[in-house]
Parts: sequence; C-alpha cells; structure tokens
Amino acid sequence: MTEQMTELKQRLVVSRKQDGRCCYDPQAKRELIEACFLPGISVAKLALAHGINANLLRTCRRCTALRIG
Repeated sequence: MTEQMTELKQRLVVSRKQDGRCCYDPQAKRELIEACFLPGISVAKLALAHGINANLLRTCRRCTALRIG
C-alpha cells in the first residue's frame, strides 16, 4: 500500500456512534470514492485495504456516479 493510501486509511474513520457504526471524514471518503473510479481498481480490494465494507463503498460509489450524471 502506498504512503498516500496508508495516510487515507488513518484519517478515514473519525469516530464511532453509540450503536457501533463509523463516522467518516468527508474529504477522506471522497478521496476513497475517487480512487474507485481509477481503471483497474478492485472496489472489494480497496475496501478491504481500508477496513470498510465493500458493499458500503459500492453504494457510495453508485450514489456519486448518479450525482455526477
């Protein structure tokens, strides 16, 4: 993992809610979603490397793609 991805992983989760769900840093989340759109990137591998659920990352990616048009 590159130094940039390691740094992104460290600042992705800001806090946790009382029910255990994570609160994500908006900028770090945006960078992770942008990384999903790079050619040859596996969303599942990227999610696993950053410690988040692949389905959550796919959902965020799909919502972002719909907003972009």
